[in-house]
Order: sequence, then C-alpha cells, then structure tokens
Amino acid sequence: MKINDIHIKMFRAGSGDCILLEFEKADFRILIDGGFVETYQQEIRPYLRMLSKKGKHINLLIISHIDQDHINGIKALLKENGNSNSPKIVQIDEVWFNGFRHTEVKRDKKDISHYEEAVLRTLANKNSYLEKADGSREISYMQGNSVAELLIKNNYHWNTSVKGSPISTDTIRHKAFGNITFQILNPTQKILNELVEDWLWMLKAKCKQVIISDNSLFDDAFEGAYIGEHEDWFVTKKDISNDRENKEYNWKLIAEEDDEKADAKLSNRSSIAVLISYQGIKLLFPGDCAIHFFEDMLPDKIDIVKLPHHGSGKNTDKNFIRNTYVSYYLISTNGKHQEHPSPKIIANILTKAPGHPMIIKNYDIPILEGIGKLEREEIG
Repeated sequence: MKINDIHIKMFRAGSGDCILLEFEKADFRILIDGGFVETYQQEIRPYLRMLSKKGKHINLLIISHIDQDHINGIKALLKENGNSNSPKIVQIDEVWFNGFRHTEVKRDKKDISHYEEAVLRTLANKNSYLEKADGSREISYMQGNSVAELLIKNNYHWNTSVKGSPISTDTIRHKAFGNITFQILNPTQKILNELVEDWLWMLKAKCKQVIISDNSLFDDAFEGAYIGEHEDWFVTKKDISNDRENKEYNWKLIAEEDDEKADAKLSNRSSIAVLISYQGIKLLFPGDCAIHFFEDMLPDKIDIVKLPHHGSGKNTDKNFIRNTYVSYYLISTNGKHQEHPSPKIIANILTKAPGHPMIIKNYDIPILEGIGKLEREEIG
C-alpha cells in the first residue's frame, strides 16, 4: 500500500510479522522483523535483491523482540547476507536489537564449567528448532546461531544510534534520520532487566554455580530460552481458520465484551515499540507489546497502527480504539491462531472507532471476509 510517498509492504509471513517501510522522497527504508524462514526465502529475499540491484539498501533493520515468528526470517537473511561490508543480498546500515550483550549483567573473565556449558547448550538448542509458518520444525543448530552472534561475526552496526547501548526509553527517547523521526515508546530498562533476571532464574535452576562470561553460548541460550517459549501460538494439529468460515458475527454486541488482561509476558513486553513521524504522518509499530503499557505517551491521532501481536485482544484495549483517530489498522496474520485477530478488536474498529478507519490485511482470512483491503491493493 502507499500513503503519500510512503510505501508499506506487509510480507505474507504466516502467523508472523515482516513489514518494510519505504520513504520515497527521503530514499530511506526500514525493515521491521522478518517472519519465518519461508518469509525470507519466498518473500523478503527476492524483494531485497531487487532493491539492491537498483542501488537501494535497508537504512534501518528493527528486530522488535525474540520470537520465532519475528526473527527466524532475519536469521536466514543475516546468514545469507554474510559480512555487512560486502553483503550478498542487500546493504543494511544499522540494526536495532536488544540481545543478552545489552543487559546489565556483570561478566566474569573466568572460564565456565563443563556442566554450565552443557546447561547453556540445552537452552541454546531451542534456537535449533526453526519454527516454520505451517507449524512444522526443522533442526539447524550450531553455536553462533543467535541473532547476536550473527550481527557480531558479520560486523553489523548494532544499536550504533545509542553507542551500543540497549534501545530503550532510558537510553534514547527520540532519534531522527533526516526528516524521519522516531519516538521510542518501549521497552524500559526495567523491563529488559526483568527479562534477563527471568532468564538467570531459569539458568540457576539448572546450574547453581553460574559464571557469566562473554562466551557466545550465552547469546544463544538467552535467545533460545525465549524463542521456544510460545509453542502454543502455532497451530500444528488443527487449522482453526475453518472454524471461522461462514460464521456470522454480531459486531455491535461483541464490541461490548470486557477487555482482556493486558499481555504481560516479558518477551512481548520487551518489544521495541516506535512511533515514526514523517511529513505530518504518524505510524505506530509496537512489536508484540500491549499498547496499554505506553498508551499515555501516544497522540490522539495516528495515521497508521500495526496492531500488536497480530490483533490479539490482550494487546490492544477498547479505550485506545475508541479514543484514537486512526486512518489505517494493519493486521499481519494468516488467521491460523485462534486469537489472531480477536473478534472483539475487529468489532471495536468496525463499530466504535472514530473516523471509520480502514483495516489493511496481508491475508484474506475468514474473520475478515469482506472487511478492509489486502495490503497489495493500491491505497491513497
């Protein structure tokens, strides 16, 4: 889709996220997350190669948080792209990503024990299962398989906007690239600290004598612990999309259902959430973080909102939808998860949102049959 001179491409990423923003006049491109491995192979790679042949590059890659449906495609890209100084697919100027190396954990120069190494490898092995868009898995483990290690090994400019610190509201509130400005809404350093404390608790439960060092296994184990955390998000035994076919929804009645408790999972809470402003247009990309946690920082009018966590009812509340003027809601999901998108969220957008916003989807799923437009249709 195109809004003024902003091209927005929601790649078909299964139950995941992968969005490319292209600011035509500014000659600036932002890739947010990478979906699954197939997302990269079938959608991202051909498009990035086409951009590269035109002499274009990705100015900023944002990896919102550690989760299969957001980073597996990025890992595939980083592996194939190779060294950032001589990229095989596309030049990437900077990467925003919060990994273990950006935590405030004190490192020791001592060698870790063989037992601790074995425990770390067990956690890291979750990084070996590359969840695919259809819910199946393939095994592809080797040490250094983490996003962090791929960034380091291939000399990417990682969080250089904050001199290598975490991307958080405590280190950077605003960042401008020419006339494109970013307001960082999430995470806070407190949430990042809670995330690593949660991980250390898991580690210490298996290994009482823990030594934290610069061994790359810590990067793999940290990502592995959270990358395998949400297996229930993927539908592997039953395709629930059929359950919603030919179903009639009383949208006005559904809209009055109570809000669900905000999604407080630390991995989702740690998402990098940004409000991008360009020539008077505002775009909200919250990763999987519930809007509840930074809602008081948002303006009353936002042109484009990517619904967090694929439209889950735990990540957007009625108050936001009913009191924020939004032109377009983006929903990235193939609908194969029972709660994505939530009927209550759709109902509130259709019946309670001011200004009659348009829903933009990247799959024509049953619950959205006859509602909104596919992203590939030209708008604006």
